[in-house]
Amino acid sequence: MNVDLHCHSTASDGALAPAVLVARAFENGVRVLALTDHDTLEGLAEARAAADELGMQLVNGVELSCTWGGATIHVLGYGFDVNAAPLVEAIAKLHDGRWLRSEEISRKLALKGMPGALDGARQIQLELGDSGNAPARPHFADWMVREGFVKD
Repeated sequence: MNVDLHCHSTASDGALAPAVLVARAFENGVRVLALTDHDTLEGLAEARAAADELGMQLVNGVELSCTWGGATIHVLGYGFDVNAAPLVEAIAKLHDGRWLRSEEISRKLALKGMPGALDGARQIQLELGDSGNAPARPHFADWMVREGFVKD
């Protein structure tokens, strides 16, 4: 049985909407899938509906950004209740932190002569699919290429 326990959708920094990601995984033989977007559960309902339609097993997943020993690490979580109050509260705090990080990335890029990065990265993110999550590094990178600041 093919299993994929770590993938991202447009709810965080992936390139495919949750339902499209599930369909692509199914087409490639995956029968058990965990959607582990960064610091959000936003894509799970859409992914679950798509998985149910295909007869595929979806495992609730998330990749949480944590600080340990002064460094940011990512911790994967699986098989949880999406309505668990401590998890919902923690993700709300992480959501706010991700927006602050995106604003800081934009500020630093503006200092390097690349103004408008947050709006540009958000536009790229919205083109991939609407997400309430902050733009992530891949969105900023794509914007820099689109605007001609970098080659690739």
